[in-house]
Amino acid sequence: MTPFEQKLREYREGNVALPSVTYQGKKVDPMGYQLAVTKFQLGLYASGMLPHRGWKVTPIKQFFGLKGSDRKSLLTQFEALYESYRRGDIGE
Repeated sequence: MTPFEQKLREYREGNVALPSVTYQGKKVDPMGYQLAVTKFQLGLYASGMLPHRGWKVTPIKQFFGLKGSDRKSLLTQFEALYESYRRGDIGE
């Protein structure tokens, strides 16, 4: 189980409190928000840019369980994880 899956399970069980996230006045799932932001960052990284100064890919790889060093491969792996989250296949 990756650290992301563990955190997701803890969040859904109510064992961990995460900051409240709102978008356009509506509450947003904080784990989904984290995935969306990370998808954006990995998209920039795959195109050859760093999202911000000091950004590193290693913590993201460790947290989400991504393997390899090819930028586009990392994005592809993450997009598969993102889609399985949206379908509700992980964290149950």
